[in-house]
Amino acid sequence: MTLRLLRSPQGMVIVGDSLANQMMDTWMMSFNYPYSPFIFRDHGLKFSSISLDPSHILTPELLKLAGVALSRLNTPVITWWRHHHLLSETEIENAFKGIGGHKLREPPNEPDWWPLFEEQRAVAYSGSPVQLERDIVFINSGPHWIRGEFSGDSTEENILVAYDRMVQWVNTRFSKLTRGIDVYWFSTTPGHMECEQYQHPETNRTHPFSTKDPAARNYNWDQFQLMNNIVQKRVNYSAFERTALGAVRGKSEKSAISSDDAKATRFQYVDAWNMTIQRPDAHKGPLTDCLHYCMLGVVSGWRELQWQTIMFDSAHTDYGTLVVEMDNFEIVPVDEEN
Repeated sequence: MTLRLLRSPQGMVIVGDSLANQMMDTWMMSFNYPYSPFIFRDHGLKFSSISLDPSHILTPELLKLAGVALSRLNTPVITWWRHHHLLSETEIENAFKGIGGHKLREPPNEPDWWPLFEEQRAVAYSGSPVQLERDIVFINSGPHWIRGEFSGDSTEENILVAYDRMVQWVNTRFSKLTRGIDVYWFSTTPGHMECEQYQHPETNRTHPFSTKDPAARNYNWDQFQLMNNIVQKRVNYSAFERTALGAVRGKSEKSAISSDDAKATRFQYVDAWNMTIQRPDAHKGPLTDCLHYCMLGVVSGWRELQWQTIMFDSAHTDYGTLVVEMDNFEIVPVDEEN
């Protein structure tokens, strides 16, 4: 895992709302273990990151095994930016042009993520490092595309049109990048109506609606699959034709990806809907929160799905068992009594 992310000059970036925050939290859990060589920076609800510790005893060997320079430490391994709608306030107004002219009711309380992404990307590629693997982005937005967040008498139909425009504009931004990057649209996962009634997984479940009251609705949760369908359409996704995005597979040596591969932006949809819809029992707070999920279980499954997707599309194949060979290396337990 560490080698793969080090070989991407910008590492992995996660952008989105509180569901994307849960993705980041589970990645932090996987990197947080005794004597971990990682530094965790949490800037509240806006930004967090995982970086390799320059002072850790394992860091030089990990950089060597990955085949990257010391300058790779200038950029995090994983970065998360919080952004509810993926568009700035002005861009949202443009998204609603001709379909109601709606605006955000309240100014966004988060910084625009795209300038921050570009700034980080400039740092990652300063000095023209060799790109051994493509950069990675997981992106998601959905729960905040709701009537209550927009001015005027917005309709679900207008919001879906604006959402479609958002997806196209975000894809256009990424398409203009000049270094190889894989952009994964992660499905908006379901909130289950009246989730407090469920005590067990339901393996045959295909919808988020309440068993006791099928007419019950929460926010825009019944629109999530329509939003997912829009994303699938815009990335030409087919669940039955999933093949590796990698133009070149099977690299065992630490060599750069091909010049053509290094220029292209590739898009894919990662579908976590079916695996999540079966878990109405796993929400974070029955009676209070039927949208978010307990960290162990469902959200860990999202991380595993993301990781398998990254591996499927990676150029190199030497991501098996990691053996760190260091002279006189010993981890000494801390004597808590002293």
